Amino acid sequence: MDFSRLDEFLKRQVAEGLLPGYVALVARGGEVIYQGVGGYLDPERALPMREDALFRIYSMTKPWVSALALTFVEEGSLSLLDPSLIHFSRSRRIARCRSRRSPCQLKTKQNNPYTDDQHNQTNTTT
Repeated sequence: MDFSRLDEFLKRQVAEGLLPGYVALVARGGEVIYQGVGGYLDPERALPMREDALFRIYSMTKPWVSALALTFVEEGSLSLLDPSLIHFSRSRRIARCRSRRSPCQLKTKQNNPYTDDQHNQTNTTT
């Protein structure tokens, strides 16, 4: 596969100042078919980007998971009205710690059978 358009796009984003730098990887069937690195890890100090750079994404997991879930909804493989038990059939184990000195106790909590994926996405789960 030709990834020259992706490579040009990412380099242009850096050149136009829209991205300080990037590490990109495309895999198909468990095999890496494209890997690109460009721009700066620290633009102020002109440190070039490295393949092993670590990025802080903070609280970006919720938007990513929501976007992925909505992609599944579009494909028809997920309904937001499905009971959660369809997707999470095992019990959840929750660690409860009373203090730093006492050991944490694992407590099993059954999923609420009336909770659906819509509740999970809107943080209104019981």
